Amino acid sequence: MEIRRNYFTEEQRALKLQEEEAKEEYAAMAEGEQAEAERLMKQRWEAICAQFAEEHKHTRRIVDKQKLEFFKEMCEYASSWAEAVTADLYACVTEQLCGQIKFVTDMIILDGETSIKLRVYLIKLIQTADEVSFYNTDNVYVMDFYYKLYK
Repeated sequence: MEIRRNYFTEEQRALKLQEEEAKEEYAAMAEGEQAEAERLMKQRWEAICAQFAEEHKHTRRIVDKQKLEFFKEMCEYASSWAEAVTADLYACVTEQLCGQIKFVTDMIILDGETSIKLRVYLIKLIQTADEVSFYNTDNVYVMDFYYKLYK
């Protein structure tokens, strides 16, 4: 049995088509129209950034001690997991009271030799994080886990 769904490939084709259409539309504009379109985009972006900055300025976060203790526990799991799979580990608490656990490695293999305990650690990180990102950059594999440590 074989199942194949090319969601990523299809999405990339659609994005490429949209990008080409936007480039054609932009190229068809007169020079003055292009400048006006760029000015409007910049103005909209600056308004969004200003609104975000204003809302952020009035936001106060209070540390949730239980969440912070739980994050410390997750860091212990992360340390064990990073050592076992030979990944670089970076863990911190940001000024915005978010905990971050980041792994960086060139590959991850969870084969039959991988202990159940290590698999459980990774599953627990995935299940408990508020946000999870896996991505490739500069020929390394990065896994980011974010935890909200505030009430």
